Amino acid sequence: MKEKIKSYLTQNFLFEFDEDITEQDDLIKLGLIDSVGYIQLISFLKKEFGIVFTQEDMMGNVLVSIQNMVEFVEKRATATR
Repeated sequence: MKEKIKSYLTQNFLFEFDEDITEQDDLIKLGLIDSVGYIQLISFLKKEFGIVFTQEDMMGNVLVSIQNMVEFVEKRATATR
């Protein structure tokens, strides 16, 4: 799951995770993902993992780092089983 998310981000937002950009970094604060990119990311996660997002999820910027994204998807996937 983590690798799919990382691959999507690197292909669509044109950056690489390395010592300068880690899995814990806030990608929005770093300017790597803007509001349009955030909506695209939500669409990808919905399609790829079948995640349902609430209005609070979308407005709360819960998907700011790879670590947050993986935790969120795992939590939602577990809740829907």
